[in-house]
Amino acid sequence: MLGFHADYKSGEIVPEPGEIEEANFYDVDDLPTVPSAENSVAGELIKMYVEQVRNGDI
Repeated sequence: MLGFHADYKSGEIVPEPGEIEEANFYDVDDLPTVPSAENSVAGELIKMYVEQVRNGDI
């Protein structure tokens, strides 16, 4: 698995058919349940991003 952060410029999310079923944007204070950062790349990326936002780094 590969994970990364990217800057969002504008537009709608368009999931690639057959790759991902659903994609959404969420405010850091209104996130759905996320995977644990201890055992998933997605959880680690989300945790890192939320910490950066809350620390004022972003």
